[in-house]
Amino acid sequence: MVEKLKKVHKYVTIFAWFALGLSLVWFATSYPNLPDEIGVHFDGDGNFDVHAEKYYGLYPYAVVLITLILCGLASKLSKKVRFGLDISDEGEEMVRAGLTLYLDIFKTAYLIFYGFVWAECIIYQHSLNTDIPRILLLALFAAFIVFLVFAVVIIKKYNKKKVKHG
Repeated sequence: MVEKLKKVHKYVTIFAWFALGLSLVWFATSYPNLPDEIGVHFDGDGNFDVHAEKYYGLYPYAVVLITLILCGLASKLSKKVRFGLDISDEGEEMVRAGLTLYLDIFKTAYLIFYGFVWAECIIYQHSLNTDIPRILLLALFAAFIVFLVFAVVIIKKYNKKKVKHG
């Protein structure tokens, strides 16, 4: 299972960087058609509440770039650090794989929202459908809960005390 999750992580990471590049190309080809001042941020109703020079349209891409870098660093760091759990090495590796999968879900959600939804609103200068951020946040929360349940199950299954005595 861990090997399959590592493959998924590899493909998700490649997809995320490719999709970010594709979205940047989309913005670059649309850039000449943008007005000199564009809406770049939304209020609670999904309408632009901040306007700025058009190069500020790169804002969502900066958020995605930072998210991809931080998720990559967190994933690499989790491979080098022991969590301090009283579980077997196999269990520790499975918890790491679950964390990496959650980070992949997290970065994909940010990529979808900032790299495509928000960017599309900026490129075409229209309001944001406010249901989209709510749905993505709910999905991230659900994924986090699933990861926590997964981690608890793995910790119970691979507990060193249980493995020694059971």
